[in-house]
Amino acid sequence: MVDLLGWGVNRLEREAWDAVGSLTDVASRVMLSFGEFEFSIDTAAYNAMKRTMEWRWDEQQLIGKNDLLQYTGKGARTITLEGMAHAGFRDGVGMDALDTLVQMVDDNPAPHLLVSSTGDVMGYFVATAYSDNTTSFLPGGAPKNKTFTLELKYYGEKLADY
Repeated sequence: MVDLLGWGVNRLEREAWDAVGSLTDVASRVMLSFGEFEFSIDTAAYNAMKRTMEWRWDEQQLIGKNDLLQYTGKGARTITLEGMAHAGFRDGVGMDALDTLVQMVDDNPAPHLLVSSTGDVMGYFVATAYSDNTTSFLPGGAPKNKTFTLELKYYGEKLADY
């Protein structure tokens, strides 16, 4: 039998490839993982990612001349994630996911590995700030929409003496 479509020559092989395809579909929905928490369409998705980097230069003042600049190193990189969760989307799973994220950081305020959806290991980061804002409510007072901001600061490539 000739395999013109690239599906393999038997039904079992085709089913195995279908199973692998469904696993990659689930993994492809993950946008970013911070430790054990995954930002995704199925949990909490961010709609903006801001990266900030700095290079420090100290000034040495000189009399009658321009100041002399001396490079003193890099500042810590920061990543700021901004997103929104809706109570009506997927039965409000995003609202619960944000609470899970805050609880994870509260219970374990340690550096967590940050990995992008493409598998890029970005290093260890710590959560330095989290805020959320609820602007509309359901009957009974439950939040209808919630915007959130999470700030992460670079810790290092490995866990030194943590």
